[in-house]
Amino acid sequence: MISIIQITDPHLTKDKNTEIKTFKTYSSFKRVIHWVDKNEKPNLMLVSGDISGDGSMESYLLYKNKIESLNKPFFSILGNHDNHDNFKLIFQSNFPNVRSISLSDEWVLIVLDSSVTGKEGGALIKNQLKKIRKLI
Repeated sequence: MISIIQITDPHLTKDKNTEIKTFKTYSSFKRVIHWVDKNEKPNLMLVSGDISGDGSMESYLLYKNKIESLNKPFFSILGNHDNHDNFKLIFQSNFPNVRSISLSDEWVLIVLDSSVTGKEGGALIKNQLKKIRKLI
């Protein structure tokens, strides 16, 4: 059996005390990671997002330190509040706008980046749709 845990929209910032609707984003994320560590054994962690609420390098360092503490494979999908350049600097990797992750002989996870820089909403472009068709 394959086990995937998805965490979405942590909205971390360089300030560990940032609150959104009375929740401190960093302590909330830290509690979720702690709970997963104590209670689950996922094959993959999928963090979709807005990983960062301010796009700062510090927010991605906080994220990286916590998610890597699980010692589990993880994949990050950036959102409209994320800064792709800062993310790449911290993780030293490019973030493709369509990617497939092979989970087993029978299962493939297709992840998409539909964020549009400077916009609240997202969109899929023709090139992404072509890639998706090839993957399925």
